[in-house]
Amino acid sequence: MVMAGCTNYISVAITVPSAGNVTLISSMHSWIEHTAGTTDIWTFMARTTATNCGLAFADPTAYLEEIPGAWPTDTLINKAGALTNQYPVAAAGTYTYYLNGFMLSGESAADTMVNGSIVAIFST
Repeated sequence: MVMAGCTNYISVAITVPSAGNVTLISSMHSWIEHTAGTTDIWTFMARTTATNCGLAFADPTAYLEEIPGAWPTDTLINKAGALTNQYPVAAAGTYTYYLNGFMLSGESAADTMVNGSIVAIFST
């Protein structure tokens, strides 16, 4: 899946019996097309909506990776990362979580997200 703007890669829904916490374990593998002189920065994150790619400084719910502009041109740089996040839930019900990603800098048509995963675990 091409990383053009904020892109939802996959989602997971979990039905919980009561208030508690949902722990998300997620990973993403990406292929980045890099051009010398351009810094590539990409991110993926666990979110509660498919269109939220917002970032804050030191955001624990997002993975951020950079390929320096000083690196030589390469059409397929293999990058991967993993996250573990916890979200509180206030009541019984079904909750859906999304694995979203995008290029912050250096976007090209060959930048792709592949082999993403997200697992949801409930605890009280």
